[in-house]
Amino acid sequence: MRELRVTIQEAERASYPIFLGFGLDAIFARWLRDHGSWSTVALISDDLVAGVHAHRWQAILGAAGLDVVTLTFPAGEASKTRGTKARLEDQLLAAGLGRDSLIVALGGGVTLDLAGFVAATYMRGLPFVSLPTTTLAMVDSAIGGKTGVDTDRGKNLIGAFHPPQAVFADISHLETLPEPVYLAGFAEAVKHGLIASASHFEALEHAVAALLARDRETLESILEASMAIKVGFVEKDQRESNARKALNFGHTFGHALERLSGWQLSHGEAVARGLLAECRISRHLKLFSHADEKRLQKLLARFKFVQEPFDRLQPELTPEPRGGLALGDYLQATSSDKKAREGKVEYVLLATIGEVARGGEDGDSWTRPVADDTIREALWQT
Repeated sequence: MRELRVTIQEAERASYPIFLGFGLDAIFARWLRDHGSWSTVALISDDLVAGVHAHRWQAILGAAGLDVVTLTFPAGEASKTRGTKARLEDQLLAAGLGRDSLIVALGGGVTLDLAGFVAATYMRGLPFVSLPTTTLAMVDSAIGGKTGVDTDRGKNLIGAFHPPQAVFADISHLETLPEPVYLAGFAEAVKHGLIASASHFEALEHAVAALLARDRETLESILEASMAIKVGFVEKDQRESNARKALNFGHTFGHALERLSGWQLSHGEAVARGLLAECRISRHLKLFSHADEKRLQKLLARFKFVQEPFDRLQPELTPEPRGGLALGDYLQATSSDKKAREGKVEYVLLATIGEVARGGEDGDSWTRPVADDTIREALWQT
């Protein structure tokens, strides 16, 4: 078992441990005994994850003397809405949960974002614990306290910063995942290497075969390294005012593509395409080398992602003139991005593998505005 910690100096209540390993049942039980004064716990999960994993954690919670209320919702990004949140809150009210209750989020990124947002607002804020069950949730969603829901205007536009009390990343959960879901999280791990650590990127290049085989030792090591990178950014910039924006590399394009697909494109696949697109923009601006772009394409291909941003998409998501996606529609989809400032969409761009190309007069900005003509030339005329 490995333990990391998010330490926020100016807000101790925002600090919390992250436990990573195989079979964390006893660690979770001990933590409940040592830290809890709750009488009731709401275990929130999607219906698919609950059917596989809920009984295990229900038993641990029950053995700790807690009354357990289990709430589920239909699996998928389409459930990450204000409507689903309201239904969960109504169920909590009907079950009589008060301020002496704990929320436990069991699942992937959708569940952690949604249940965390419920915890942030129910009874003006309840403590919650994250039990991530996907690779993507372990290296990304579970860390940082960002919670929220999607709207028709964009992804994660309604939400709150509400850090968990603790994260228990039990890697045994990953053994039950279908391969596409398991591999999706490595898009975020690759992103961590691209923005902050050339050595982590290289470690991923060497580890692909072992990760595809779900080798336990390799998996634990790579997950810990990737999680540590995210922890570092969160500690620097808890509320994403500057440095933490680097974690959005690949997401301006990726979130737009998710929205344009009607949430049918998975987040991991969309981010992988976003990494390719935003590296291409960086190269077009003469910030990033062609050789580094080729390394990224090769690594993503080994994780069974595409090698071009628009490869193998349905016609309506393929750029004109080959398909039906107009540049204006893409630009509109990015217009409500959280990084947009004064009507301009800002992107995280790369200088090299492991380093963000900083902007601003003093080189202190982690994002840069990108002109529409640059998007056209880099992505629509290739």
